[in-house]
Amino acid sequence: VQRACQAALKGKDETLASLIAEKAPLKQLTALCKKTCAKTPPKLPSAWKDEIFEARDAKEVETEDMMAKMKAETGMGMKMYSREDIEK
Repeated sequence: VQRACQAALKGKDETLASLIAEKAPLKQLTALCKKTCAKTPPKLPSAWKDEIFEARDAKEVETEDMMAKMKAETGMGMKMYSREDIEK
């Protein structure tokens, strides 16, 4: 959800924050992501199974984003291992 929101805003997060601070009407807020929000969401597959939400560690998400950024900049893919992976 976080990445989808970032993609929809595309750098307009400061504008969104100021609109929220000003208590702008919902119409102004949704105008920021008009192009993305206008698309109809795809149908869920018939075999869809709802899962319980489990929050991820912020450090893990930050590391994944850093790795994606490094791959985009250098073209080299890297693999990071957690302490648990190494101890196996």
